[in-house]
Amino acid sequence: MLGAGSRTEKVSNRVVDESTVVRNEPAQRSLGQTILRNTLFVSSGGGLVRLLSFAYTIFYVRMLGEHVFGQYATVLAFTGLFSIFFELGMTQYVERSLAQDRARLPELLWMLVIVRLALALAGILLLPVMAFALGYEQLIVLCVLVQSLSFIFAALLAPLMAILTSHERYDLWTACQVVGQLGTIGLGASVLWLGGGLVLLMLSGLVVMLLQIVYCLLAIRRSRIGSLRFHFEPSHVPAFLRASLPFALTALALTISFNIDTFLLSLLQPSNVVGWYSAAYRLVPTMVSILGGFLVVITPSLARTYLSDRETVHRWTRTSIKWLAMFGLPVAVGTSLLAAQIIGLLYGPSFAPAAAVLALISLDIPLRLFNAFAGNVTAAVGLEHSAWRTFMSGALLGVLLYPPAILLFGMLGAAAVTVLTDGLNAALFYRLLGKQLHANEVGTTLLKVGAATLLMGLSVWALRPLVLLPVVVIAGMLTYLVAALALGLIDQQLLSRMAGLLAKGRRTS
Repeated sequence: MLGAGSRTEKVSNRVVDESTVVRNEPAQRSLGQTILRNTLFVSSGGGLVRLLSFAYTIFYVRMLGEHVFGQYATVLAFTGLFSIFFELGMTQYVERSLAQDRARLPELLWMLVIVRLALALAGILLLPVMAFALGYEQLIVLCVLVQSLSFIFAALLAPLMAILTSHERYDLWTACQVVGQLGTIGLGASVLWLGGGLVLLMLSGLVVMLLQIVYCLLAIRRSRIGSLRFHFEPSHVPAFLRASLPFALTALALTISFNIDTFLLSLLQPSNVVGWYSAAYRLVPTMVSILGGFLVVITPSLARTYLSDRETVHRWTRTSIKWLAMFGLPVAVGTSLLAAQIIGLLYGPSFAPAAAVLALISLDIPLRLFNAFAGNVTAAVGLEHSAWRTFMSGALLGVLLYPPAILLFGMLGAAAVTVLTDGLNAALFYRLLGKQLHANEVGTTLLKVGAATLLMGLSVWALRPLVLLPVVVIAGMLTYLVAALALGLIDQQLLSRMAGLLAKGRRTS
């Protein structure tokens, strides 16, 4: 393994210096080309696996049924809601810091691992006790204990994955994701098919994380992308935690936003209602994950470029907002109009009540996409303090509105509050990016995207009762494509560049 040198500075001095140039970097590269290449690599590399994962999601929802699936969703929401207290946003801070100064790898890696391990042990002790105190049934408490064990594995896996992303080795990052997804599908499907039950299903997830840890260690060592030699200075922990605090507050707000609805539903509604809501809501991150490769690769590339060429980051941010809207808006409207058919096709008649939730919560797709993008952009360019305040505003609004909305309107109330709070976050982020990165110059473009989406929605609405679902989807896509071309939304130069990168990738594979 390659050494990182003998010079070691205090964390407290380094966290202040955010203008440090990236060491051992090649010549200046085009930000757009770098992100586009990495996005296409990650997306194409895991495309088939994502399809398999989507099919597996449908399989286990059907196999578990609305009641047991509701218990499963309750466990994930409960552990997810409190997970931030055992991570504290440190991983994202380390990823950005390594992207700007890779020589700090041993120092930051072991600081992150050791602090996260200590917090994970606290989580294992506290979360099952909390679940029992809240009155959850014995099975859920046992599953919470099993799921809390994943904090130990995450304390090792997350830092290793941060090494790969900060060094922009998305080939290895994608391969690790593929190992995890295929392992989850293989072990999870086997457990369910053999009637193993919920506890064994959750234990299989721990086995998969162990496989990913082994893969990451081997990949980092063979690729020689950094030194894993042990280096830990206990006296630097307070400064490390202070530097991570803005990221921790952002993660806290996101954790609340993503889990509080299901958590409160589990306290106020039966498990089958939780199952219906979660089945519909799960389709939102599934749609967002289509652009997951793009959302993963942007932070280190932006952090590297922002040190030397801020105007390029500003210009590229505006272009990205346009393309996110061009994907998110039509997907949201189409999913909303076809919610009943989609739920019936994927989950069967026992999940029919979930259709109303999907019709409403699908409107969250473009909001969640934009918020994820904005969160990564602000982390990369040093606006994490503004980001956590934005996310926290939506989270606190949700804490206030979810209980009365669920009591009055059940799962539809939860869906409405989710869309409302993410809408607030999106508005605040649009204002922030407009002020700091001139992103509000895309207003006219967004109006054109809205017009194309409206035409697509009208065609889907008209054809919906007349033809089969696949025909309606294809017709809607064609309508949107024609409208986008007519309004000048399609950038022929970018499409040519994407085609060239894809062709180059096939030649080198």
